Amino acid sequence: MLALSDYTLKRPPRNPIERLILAGTRSLWRIPKENLWTTDEYRRRLSAAGFADVDVQEVGAFTIPGYFFEQRRPEVRRELARIRGFVAGRLGQIIDLVACGVYRMGLAEYVLVRARKPR
Repeated sequence: MLALSDYTLKRPPRNPIERLILAGTRSLWRIPKENLWTTDEYRRRLSAAGFADVDVQEVGAFTIPGYFFEQRRPEVRRELARIRGFVAGRLGQIIDLVACGVYRMGLAEYVLVRARKPR
């Protein structure tokens, strides 16, 4: 059984600014261009790899805004800076801001994935 969460490409960028933002996001998250898939492509690739009962659910509306706003609370920011260190804590805030931004632009989606590999 495979169970994971991931990001998918909701739609292709529509203009040079969106292409630049997506390229920056890929770089920040260390995602190779070859791994930038839509939700449907994600399903197809899992099926092609031999998985059955592939279920990929788009859940960004239930996760990304709440996560982003939770991470912005001052007490959470202080705790993350304490745990990660000041620099890594601030970098995490930038990554969270970018994740929320590309989601709100309609470029990215957050997915929950479940699939079964038959024996």
